[in-house]
Amino acid sequence: MGFMLFIFFVMAVIQLLFPAKMLMLGRRWQFKEGAEPSDVAIMMARIVAIIGIVIVIVVSLKSL
Repeated sequence: MGFMLFIFFVMAVIQLLFPAKMLMLGRRWQFKEGAEPSDVAIMMARIVAIIGIVIVIVVSLKSL
């Protein structure tokens, strides 16, 4: 379970640092050139990343 928490934590940190790139990951082919996520989508991605980081910290502290 520790490895899965680590992977989840790393993905959440990457999402927090680069939300636009992570939102378009695997979906860029669906849009024409220059398509980017909206500011609201980027803000929601950052909020979800922060919630994910908090969840990982809480779960890892409970398992100690």
